[in-house]
Amino acid sequence: MKAKAFLIGGIVLLLLGFLGCRSSVGQNGLGVSLFQQGRYAEALQQFELAKLSDPSNPDVYYN
Repeated sequence: MKAKAFLIGGIVLLLLGFLGCRSSVGQNGLGVSLFQQGRYAEALQQFELAKLSDPSNPDVYYN
């Protein structure tokens, strides 16, 4: 059980690291995908990160 929890925690940290390197386009696309899955809070986070990443990208303001 501890090994499974450790593995899941490692995967989550790895994913968070990758999300930090994403472009605003990638973050926006991930937000759209999460929204379509009904994961609204996570989608909102991605939309906000996309805005912070590239405030000059007009696409991030239409979600």
